[in-house]
Amino acid sequence: MRMLMKQRAAAGMMTGAAALAIAGFTALGSIFNYPQILKATTPEILDSYRESQIAITGWFLALVISAGLLAPIGVLLGRITGGILGKWITGVGIAAATVQVIGLSRWVLLIPGISDDATVPALTENAHRTFEQLHFWLGTILGETVGMPSPRPSLSWSSLPSPAMPRSPAQSPPGGSATSGTSQPP
Repeated sequence: MRMLMKQRAAAGMMTGAAALAIAGFTALGSIFNYPQILKATTPEILDSYRESQIAITGWFLALVISAGLLAPIGVLLGRITGGILGKWITGVGIAAATVQVIGLSRWVLLIPGISDDATVPALTENAHRTFEQLHFWLGTILGETVGMPSPRPSLSWSSLPSPAMPRSPAQSPPGGSATSGTSQPP
């Protein structure tokens, strides 16, 4: 794949991932009060989830897809950059995608069944316990502790690829290259 094609593909995927993430978080904030709802009690969270389960699950799926795009974006940007930095970009992009996809997928794959079980009196206690364990391990530990601290994979990943992205002539240093941002003699 030619360099310009790689750059355009990476830019397109980054734009798509950002658009999906913005749409997902906006919709979830509106219909589910996400992420503030996560501070509520388990019964409150599951009741709120059931009120708009199909829409909530769909928007979490959009976030999963957005997060999953970090892996191929990381691979493309790693190839564009090359060298040791390119390997780091690839690895951190894949790590960021993995952490986020695993943490967010619980809302698509596991929570619908747990939410249904919570409505059955004989299963309610077990459903609440299961939700709380998933919320702790996949939400708090994986999503907020592994995925969020600095240097967190998504933050580190978003700052590593900057040398790989082309700059417009207006962003290039005086005498610099529009594609690499490095200064070259006139």
